[in-house]
Amino acid sequence: MQVEFSKIAEQTLIENVEFLKKVWINREIVIFLEDVKKIVNDLEHEKYQQFQNQ
Repeated sequence: MQVEFSKIAEQTLIENVEFLKKVWINREIVIFLEDVKKIVNDLEHEKYQQFQNQ
């Protein structure tokens, strides 16, 4: 499983979206991108505690 996560992490967002277009419907992709936007925004504003292991 770690190898799969590493491969995904090395891909660009565009590459990941192109892959998702093959397996997800448009609405699922929109939801994913909204989640990505929220996470990036939180990280930019140093709200990263929720992402750390407890």
